[in-house]
Amino acid sequence: MGPGEMFVPFFAVFFLFVVIIIVVVAARALSSKGKVQRPLSEETAFPPPPPPDTVLVKCDYCRTEQKWSEKCSRCGAPLPKPRIP
Repeated sequence: MGPGEMFVPFFAVFFLFVVIIIVVVAARALSSKGKVQRPLSEETAFPPPPPPDTVLVKCDYCRTEQKWSEKCSRCGAPLPKPRIP
């Protein structure tokens, strides 16, 4: 048996060993996918809206600008719902 004839079986065994390692690593990665919790990003697609009591609204009757509540603190008229830009 010459050196070229020994290379083919060695390459076949080496290739089979590499394929088995890849399959084992892939199986472990897929099976542990549900167990690993990825960190949540600080940035989201849309920022959360501000709380309603920090949004300023303008009274339709007396034209004062104030924090949102059910009624105007100056004239007692109902205030419009805050619109978040």
